[in-house]
Amino acid sequence: MNLLEILACPKCLAALYTANTYLPFFQCSKCNRQYFIVEGIPIFPDPPSDRREYDFEVKRYNRIALTAPKEWGLNETYPETRVSLFKEAVKENKAHMYLNVGAGFGQLEESMPEVDKVCLDHAVEFLRLIQKKNVQNSYFVNGFAERMPFRSEAFPCVLSDSVFQTVVDQKEFLFESARVLKTGGLFLLAIAYKWNYPRKPQAFPADNPELLIRFLHELGIEAEAIFYDLRFKVKRIYEDGDYLLVKGVKKE
Repeated sequence: MNLLEILACPKCLAALYTANTYLPFFQCSKCNRQYFIVEGIPIFPDPPSDRREYDFEVKRYNRIALTAPKEWGLNETYPETRVSLFKEAVKENKAHMYLNVGAGFGQLEESMPEVDKVCLDHAVEFLRLIQKKNVQNSYFVNGFAERMPFRSEAFPCVLSDSVFQTVVDQKEFLFESARVLKTGGLFLLAIAYKWNYPRKPQAFPADNPELLIRFLHELGIEAEAIFYDLRFKVKRIYEDGDYLLVKGVKKE
């Protein structure tokens, strides 16, 4: 896959091109903005707004990426259950490619080496971490979920695991997800209660999924919400292992 076929300038959504094959940057075909490529990763550094929280989140998650995954509960079974559900849904819909918004430690990528995977994360250290694993058919882009550097309707599948509850602007996240998702494409979103922390007000609280489902419907995505716990059983929804899975399809 050629990243240039799906990348776009996040400022004006125009196509990018390689101005000089000997210089590591992409250039916008409309506004001429240059975006550098560092160690094989295109960098789109500008946050969607000047809110200080964006800078805080980038620094925070770059630090997290340098810690051991087990410090964040990732040696437990609960992320493995989500990975299996994501994997099953992608195969069921025969998606040959997906966008993972907020790729984190890259557990999903390791489980599906045969599928083209585009990992978007605002923490470049997470992308470098996955890159070192040498997972087949993986591509990495450093940018923001609220201003995705991709062309409209670029992906047959957009998914995100335990990221939605941490983004600065949840509505912009959903607007962008719907924009880059192809008509008929699959949308998957897992919201872990463990990380639905109070310091960040939730525009779409996980304990009231109807708000999120209605908003997705307005964006043209018909979706359903399902509660899961560690053992795949609908049970109490406030334990660490419990999460909400949102699954939908973009209609015409």
